[in-house]
Amino acid sequence: MLITADYSQIELRLAGEFSQDEKFINAYKNGEDLHQLTADIIERERQDGKTLNFTILYGASGFRVSREFGVSKEEGDEIIKRWKSGFDKLNVFITKVENFVEEHGYSLTATGRRRYFDMPDTRDKRGWVKMNEIKREAVNHPIQGTSADMIKIAITNLFYRLRDHDAYVVLTVHDEIMIECAEEYVEIIKKIVEDEMIKAAEVFLKIIPAKVDVKSGKVWGH
Repeated sequence: MLITADYSQIELRLAGEFSQDEKFINAYKNGEDLHQLTADIIERERQDGKTLNFTILYGASGFRVSREFGVSKEEGDEIIKRWKSGFDKLNVFITKVENFVEEHGYSLTATGRRRYFDMPDTRDKRGWVKMNEIKREAVNHPIQGTSADMIKIAITNLFYRLRDHDAYVVLTVHDEIMIECAEEYVEIIKKIVEDEMIKAAEVFLKIIPAKVDVKSGKVWGH
């Protein structure tokens, strides 16, 4: 049998944890719909709230938002303005990361893993375009990179937990881990996998709770 376990909205949870944004924290602690909350703030439909939540972690610009939502550049700028006003502490976190990479030339995950950038000469327009691109990537790295670190911790711990069972990690895809195991041990292994993934998440998530979705079957359902 195959067991698949993936973190639920782990990058958004990490963004809320790192920024200590109260709206993110309260939404996840109270089981609220963060995408709908975002939609209400930007005065759009829930799907637009979901799109913006994930887009913003890649340093969304007014131009990109206008393209995603099919609106003018001015409307895209206004949507981002509403988002920044609604999630002010997350906006402060993003600005700090942008300033840090501009000063030091690298960004950091929560474990201290660095990503270095080839910093441009910003005295001309091409340099500023490149710098804005670097800032977008730098904002995403602490979040996506920490998520990757989290998965590595979970896999390492699962290696030791599973070696006395007829079960093996066979694949990872982003924030998902796949395990193959004997059918009679499925429920036991599902619990072990969920426990270890939660423990790995709690290395970084101290306030916002982690959530892991675990499924089993004979076919990888993607």
